[in-house]
Amino acid sequence: SAWKYRARSYRYLLLDAGHALENLIMALQAMGAGFEVLLDFDDTLINQGLGFDGQREVGLVAVHLDPATESSEAKLWLETSDPEPGLVSGSRVSSREIDYPLLREIHLASSVPLRKPPVQKQINPEFYQAISDWRAIPKDIVPIMSTLDYVECLRRRRSQRNFIKSETLVELDNLYSLLTLLGQSLETIILPVPEITFLASGVFGFTDGLYLFDPFTRRFALLDNQDRRRSVAATALDQRWLERAALQFIFFADLESAQELYGPRSYRYLQISAGRWGQRLYLGATALGLGCCAVGAFYDRELAEACCLTENFDPLYLVAVGPVAGSREKK
Repeated sequence: SAWKYRARSYRYLLLDAGHALENLIMALQAMGAGFEVLLDFDDTLINQGLGFDGQREVGLVAVHLDPATESSEAKLWLETSDPEPGLVSGSRVSSREIDYPLLREIHLASSVPLRKPPVQKQINPEFYQAISDWRAIPKDIVPIMSTLDYVECLRRRRSQRNFIKSETLVELDNLYSLLTLLGQSLETIILPVPEITFLASGVFGFTDGLYLFDPFTRRFALLDNQDRRRSVAATALDQRWLERAALQFIFFADLESAQELYGPRSYRYLQISAGRWGQRLYLGATALGLGCCAVGAFYDRELAEACCLTENFDPLYLVAVGPVAGSREKK
């Protein structure tokens, strides 16, 4: 990851961990298995117990299976003896690497335990209070109907960026289905979590523009009706294919406020949650016959400004969704 993304790769590692975590959670839910997601743990204990060197390979997420059968103290119990040599040698993945000290510094800073347990309810930012025109997702929206089963969606899930221009419109119910996905199973989402905005262009019966979405209440509000797709694409290293996407989801957070409240480990929570929601969009888009492609490479402040975010908010992840060449979505 560092070879490709340099010090910025820590973001990608957390986002990818979120994608993998969401896949595991859905599999466990499909099996009816009990589990608990753990993000606040003793990093040193995990790394030593699994033979990670703590520098080139580290633990980011833990999932405890069937937590009802064990005490809380036993959640992350590991053998105190030295791990098998094979585990230790597994950390040595290449003979030569370019070292990025900032990468380790970021991880070390975010390894501090949380200052306080995560709250049970998302605290709405102040700007939510200034919005009065909230609209709720219709209650009669049914879950995504697809000819693909769960396993087939997983098999077909991949990044597709050959989006068709917005005159090929997206059904309104499909947008609502994707938003509903973001608002489902929030009991497995550990707070703090990112905020969500999305750009819509070419959705049947839906005003084009920039929207704020609250997954906890499943409500959305129009922030601006300008076409911002070109400016967003420009911030993402001029990846012009983004302009053709019917939907662009941007996950963002007030990093300073999160750190003041929870400490620097909150950064992991936010990025991992953004990756989890990104995976939901990937699988939802696949089930609907739409394309999906995530972007982690962008100029942060420029993207924030393009999405009308104030200076205290930083974007974390950008996920584009829409009809692609050969997709099943019809006008």
